[in-house]
Amino acid sequence: MEMTYKHDDRSVRSDARPFSTDSADAAQKARENGGQEVGGLLSDVQDLIGGGTDQVQRQAKAAMATSDRYVHQQPWQSIGIAAVAGLLVGFLVGRR
Repeated sequence: MEMTYKHDDRSVRSDARPFSTDSADAAQKARENGGQEVGGLLSDVQDLIGGGTDQVQRQAKAAMATSDRYVHQQPWQSIGIAAVAGLLVGFLVGRR
């Protein structure tokens, strides 16, 4: 083993070589591929969330339309249900 120099009481071998460019290239490719995979994952998640949001909005609109029809067809029952719900909420809030 041949010594080239000493610096701060540490020896460095002359046959020591810096990191190979192959490993640096491989690391760069892994980072790029990982970035692409993460980007694809985020895109997929956004698509799923968007689709779920659209479905929730459609269901909410359908529920509101059904409620509106019920209230118009049976107004007195709707008033009675609203009164009971109001009394129940008032009772629960008053207990706290």
